[in-house]
Amino acid sequence: MDKKTIAKHIKALKKLFPNSFISTTQEFDGHAGGLWTGFGEDGTCDYWHGHVDSKLQAYLDKNDLFIEPHDPGTYMIWSAGV
Repeated sequence: MDKKTIAKHIKALKKLFPNSFISTTQEFDGHAGGLWTGFGEDGTCDYWHGHVDSKLQAYLDKNDLFIEPHDPGTYMIWSAGV
């Protein structure tokens, strides 16, 4: 994702999940192109049971995005498009 698209998704996701940590993968580890979230910390996602909040999954599906766990508290969001 480019910076403009990332900013759009951060704004939209913060509106849907106002208490969640959402930033960029660039800030996390220097690799650009994705979103860094704390969705595992706040219960939006459950690493151990593979659960993703239905509002988040609908947003991901609508925007051709996918989520992957980095660790139980940290989830990254990436574009599923080629």
